[in-house]
Order: sequence, then structure tokens, then C-alpha cells
Amino acid sequence: MKKLYIQQAVFKITDHYPIFNEKEEPVYYVDQEFQFVGKFYNVTNAKGDLVFTIERGFAFLLPVYTITFVSGETIKIRTNFTFFRHSFDIEIEDFTLYVEGDFFAHNYSLYSEGAELASINKKWLTWGDTYEISIYDETFIDLSVAVLIAVDELIDTQSKNSSS
Repeated sequence: MKKLYIQQAVFKITDHYPIFNEKEEPVYYVDQEFQFVGKFYNVTNAKGDLVFTIERGFAFLLPVYTITFVSGETIKIRTNFTFFRHSFDIEIEDFTLYVEGDFFAHNYSLYSEGAELASINKKWLTWGDTYEISIYDETFIDLSVAVLIAVDELIDTQSKNSSS
């Protein structure tokens, strides 16, 4: 099992933050490019090499997130219209992915074929948003980090829109 940690800034216009391992060494860097419509993230490894991108677009006024890995593989995360809970579909070619948990508390897990691949838990009483990602199958580390970043962005966006 591998643990990673994210600490996002409190005051921000765009997101720029590292993802650390247990030794507090940066493993990934998440950089959001400023755009008037949608959002675009570049995620690089510690050496600065691009690992994947996340782009938020829209379909019928609901956000659609497209994750594109440097290998060319893509994942689409589509939000569903619901009133009281977060719901979305994850589209990937080789296997089935789904996310379950308490999205309001930012405690949820990523599953494939019934097996838990990773989980994310928000740490409370910290300055800024701090998360711990536990990855149980390290062969899916990039995939797990990509989906969890996109899901977190989706939840934050829906929460901001519902409170406005």
C-alpha cells in the first residue's frame, strides 16, 4: 500500500499544489491553467514529466471530465443530474471503475470489479484542504490519483454551485 498527501491552498484563483509521499517528498505536481470556460490541469511527476491531463468540459450543462494519460488512454467522468447526492459515471475501456463513499465529508473510495483500488480521506482541523490518499494496488497509482483529483474537483464545483 502506498500513501500520498495533498494540501491545497486556502486562497487561490487557480490550483497549483504538490502531492507528497509518506517521506514528504513531492511525487506529483498539479497545475491548473487559467481559463474562462472549463478547467484544465497538467499533472507532472517529480522530474517534471507530464503524466496526465484533466480537462473539464460541459455536456447539456453538466460537467464532463476527460483524463488523458501520456500513453493516449482516456477516461471520461460524467456527472448525473441529482438533487441531494453526488452521482457520476466513469467510462474507461479495459475495466469498470466506480466511486463510493461520503462525498460531503470527502471520504470515498475507487473500486474496480469490486476490489478497492484507492481511498481518499479529508483531514480535519488543518489549514487548507488536506487529504490522504491510500492506494492499495500500486499498479493503478497514476489512474487512482487522476480519478481522485477529478472527483474532488467535481465535488468542489458542485458544492460551490449548490451554495450560490
